[in-house]
Amino acid sequence: MEENRFAFIVHPEDQRHWLRILRHLQEEKPKRSLDYSDPFHLVTLPFLSNGKATVCDVILCPLLPGEMVADEATAISKILKSTEIARKRGAHLIGLGGFTSIVGNGGLEVARQAALPVTSGNTYTASSVVKAIIMASELLNIDLGKSCVAIIGATGDIGSSCSKSLVELFGEMILVARNDQRLEELAQLLRSKCSRVSIEKRAAKATRIADVVLTVTSSITTLIEASDLKKNSIVCDASYPANIAKEIKTLRPDILVFEGGIVSSEQFVSQLEPAVLFWDFNPKGGMHACFAEALLLTLEGKFSTYSIGRGGITLEKMREMTELANKYNFRPIFSWDGRIMKRALGHVPVSERHSI
Repeated sequence: MEENRFAFIVHPEDQRHWLRILRHLQEEKPKRSLDYSDPFHLVTLPFLSNGKATVCDVILCPLLPGEMVADEATAISKILKSTEIARKRGAHLIGLGGFTSIVGNGGLEVARQAALPVTSGNTYTASSVVKAIIMASELLNIDLGKSCVAIIGATGDIGSSCSKSLVELFGEMILVARNDQRLEELAQLLRSKCSRVSIEKRAAKATRIADVVLTVTSSITTLIEASDLKKNSIVCDASYPANIAKEIKTLRPDILVFEGGIVSSEQFVSQLEPAVLFWDFNPKGGMHACFAEALLLTLEGKFSTYSIGRGGITLEKMREMTELANKYNFRPIFSWDGRIMKRALGHVPVSERHSI
């Protein structure tokens, strides 16, 4: 049987997540003896589509987000070791998950030194986030043309792409980021499509007046608390780790909050074993769009560097990934804190609830 192989590099989100991974490893492979200070093969995921086998080797890079940010040289070295494991296992393409796609100028340094093509998955992440925001707005009957959207982390790769895609849909847009020059340049570009584009340095000030909030930053701390949000607003947190306080769903039942960049295709999710270590990194029933992008590219035999570096996302590529996602029945889904939200929108009339 014809087989295409790719690899995907993951890392623990925080210390609690890391300890949970180690515990699961001991349960599944009690006799396994490894030096967990170095990258290692975590699990192999087989998929079958149209009579063709596609295999993913998940490689774990044992660094926390803060460790990668504090020492990029060490992070890049370990990520490159991860790519070498992937190469030896026969991968044709490597997906960079989480902060492995952020360090080294948005993964560019890794792409330059790796023996295989790589992708950050940012293109499909951006297109799925845009689609999810539109889906959420339709679900709650929000008129985007009369609404305000705040984008936190607007000048980043995903943030700027989402801004360009959403600006013509919303009546008002507030851009929030740390870099003043890039913030002003983006605002000037977007004002040709929407006159009510403003910039703000304080995230909380923007979120208090926004009907829709998108956070997509590389911050490793919580940026937005429950009290910072407008009543009945929509909040999409596409940051990893999350920028929104986890308890917000309990404290603010009026708000629809969900993780951005989570997608699903029954065709592929159904092929994953219930206990597989994959679910330590994805909500059960879904997967991160960055992983899905690497899978989709492999299914199509597109083995070249795709989403990488700053400015690597184009609207043309976003449309291409949307078409591929549709071909294999991928769609955005709503989840929060690792759980898929199925009919969990208590503030939405029963007649309007969707099974999501």
